[in-house]
Amino acid sequence: YELTAEERVLTEADGNWNSNSTQVLPEEFIAEVVQLQDGYTSLKSYCAVTPVHAYKGSMPVVDLNGKLVKLSEATDIKEQVTNLDEIDYSVEDYGLILPVSQDTLDDAGINFISEVILPQFAIKSLNSENEEIMKVVAGHCTTATVGDTEEVADVLAKKITTSFKPSYRKNLIIITNGEGWAYIDNLKTADGKKDDRVTYVGDKMFFKGKEVVEVGEDNLPSIGGGKSM
Repeated sequence: YELTAEERVLTEADGNWNSNSTQVLPEEFIAEVVQLQDGYTSLKSYCAVTPVHAYKGSMPVVDLNGKLVKLSEATDIKEQVTNLDEIDYSVEDYGLILPVSQDTLDDAGINFISEVILPQFAIKSLNSENEEIMKVVAGHCTTATVGDTEEVADVLAKKITTSFKPSYRKNLIIITNGEGWAYIDNLKTADGKKDDRVTYVGDKMFFKGKEVVEVGEDNLPSIGGGKSM
């Protein structure tokens, strides 16, 4: 991994900050950031990430509802090509500014880069990514109402089965908070047995074959007068 200009940070050879140093932060810093992030829920791993070469632009997207057109001499090929669906994108810079006095560094008795800056950078960058992803998710949400005689799990199961086309359904995940995770994890049948709609693979939980992903309470879209889960 080659560091970009933005990733180059002045640091002492032992990893502690010094404004007079001209050392470059080692590449292992980025690897450690990724490793730390792996301990938290990253929604980015469930997204299609497309590298771009400009800060702003647009890109074509696949229309899963589209159909082929019958070609004939009267078909305007140019029009068919230029009518591709597109989405706009905009790339922004994010960073971490952490003012620290020299006295704090002298008295800390720790490696300031690896024990303070590294964990903060990893966690805050992941939280920022999740926040931006959930903004997109929230913009496409519809509220499902659970009736007095219905169970949340039954409504969720029906939504998974009937509300999405197969092309979308295969990539579905369930995003919830800690309360929602616990609710699904403890689902039982009327006779007290474990609900067979809930399965596990390693430390991952699935409901009707769809992975259940836990995020922070603040990441969920708010529902007026209702309870998010």
